[in-house]
Order: sequence, then C-alpha cells, then structure tokens
Amino acid sequence: MTFTTDKGDISIAVDRSTAACNANAFLTLASAGYYDDTGCSQLWNTENIRGLQCGDPTLTGIGAPGWSSPDEPPHGLRTVPIDPQTAQMGSPDAVIYPRGTVAIVNTNAEDGSRTNTGSGNFIIFTKDSKLTPTLAVVGKVDRDGMKIVDQIAAGGIAPGPGSTATNGLPKTQLNITKASVSDDD
Repeated sequence: MTFTTDKGDISIAVDRSTAACNANAFLTLASAGYYDDTGCSQLWNTENIRGLQCGDPTLTGIGAPGWSSPDEPPHGLRTVPIDPQTAQMGSPDAVIYPRGTVAIVNTNAEDGSRTNTGSGNFIIFTKDSKLTPTLAVVGKVDRDGMKIVDQIAAGGIAPGPGSTATNGLPKTQLNITKASVSDDD
C-alpha cells in the first residue's frame, strides 16, 4: 500500500499472515478511497507509546467507517513485563511494537459498551512502544516513509483543546491525498 501525501510517498508492506481480517479491512478501506484527503489526528509522545495516528476523516481520533474488524492480537512481538497498576484488560505482560510497525487502533470504549475491535484508524510507531497486546499489526512502513513520519513527529504536538504535552493533534500536519494498493504479494 502507498499513501501519497503532501510530504511524499509512504509505502507500507501489508502483512496478512498474523491479522488477516484487520489487514484486509485496511486494504479495503484504502482501495475504497476512505483514506483519501485525510490527515492525522494524534501524535503520541508518552513514556510507553510513540507514534502517529491517522485514518480518521473527522480528525477527532474516534471517526470510523461504520463497521469494525475482530480482535487479532499481535504475534511474534517481544513480550515484556508490565506494571500491574497500569495493566489493561487483565494482561500481565506488554509487547514491544517496533518502530515502523503499522497497527490498527482499537475502538473499545472505556465504559465497556463496545468490544475491543479494530477500526479504520491506524498508528505508525515512531519508536519501539510498550503496550498491552491488543493492537492488530497489519504492516510496516519502509525506510523512506519513516523519514516522512519522523518529520511530522519532530514538529511536536499542537496546543489546543484536547491536546496535552504527550498526546494531541500534530503541529505539522500530514495530508494523505491518495491511498493506493498494489497486488505485489
């Protein structure tokens, strides 16, 4: 998959082997134009998570295509202990999502009204990130694409409503003008 952006192309090697439903949903949304003319809603810069969240046409971080994909926990990622006080969903361990990994953001509601399922939102990890193993891994950004993502991350977080020092709308916006899918399997 390639995202044509106002900063250059970001190529993603999509891997269906560990999260087939989420990877196929990601590809379907791209092919249908869902990601065309969208931006990125959040830049994460916390102790445990560093990444750029995109895929929401509303730029709120909660916009969705109207359906969700099933849980597909990550496989093959390094497991590390997690602080029991910050553990989510009963997981005693966390995994390291490596830099460049693309994972689908969950739509789970804090009040438990929705299950922990995938959405159209995705995160590109800018640094190795330690999280509970709940995000489906769908691919990896290539080296040149990561240079573009790093440029956005280096710009920092824009001050404003809903932003904190560690999470919010990126100051430097990345505009995805077109998402395209090739059949290079």
